[in-house]
Amino acid sequence: MLLNVSYNDPKQRQKIEAAVGAPFSLRHRWSMKGVGSPQMNITQASIDIHNLLVLDQNRNTCNIELRPKGIIVRFRSLLETYALVIPYYKLNIYKGKADEYSVYKDQYFIKVQLTTAVHRFIQKVQQLRIRGTAILTELHAAFCSSNINLSGATNGLLVESHLAPLGNPSGQTP
Repeated sequence: MLLNVSYNDPKQRQKIEAAVGAPFSLRHRWSMKGVGSPQMNITQASIDIHNLLVLDQNRNTCNIELRPKGIIVRFRSLLETYALVIPYYKLNIYKGKADEYSVYKDQYFIKVQLTTAVHRFIQKVQQLRIRGTAILTELHAAFCSSNINLSGATNGLLVESHLAPLGNPSGQTP
């Protein structure tokens, strides 16, 4: 989802936290050696994002913030700040040209110029995505294999009861 995050809106913050999780704690940020990317130059973008970027004559730059369940790509246009919120399960990263990375979510994409620091950060994103997807898959399998109704908090972890078994498209648990 593409959002204008220039203003402090609690409803919007709740939407973002529901999609990609709350920000990492200070302790986690230190242990991860940072959760923000260096400034990246945008070389190309989808039509919705491009229409926002052409409104001013400034350099088109963005940065990425890591979250537990996804990333947030932020960029500025005029005096507004916009965020492209991407959960890990919708995130696709491609290395197209030799000096360019592409970040895709559904119909949105942003292509950024490659530097050494950007390359290291994208590797960190890929590792977190793999680790996060593996943890969610393990939790999903464990909860679907048990016959316990897990619609409340368990050991400090809020478990959503709408998770369906991986092979069951109807959404009903066996």
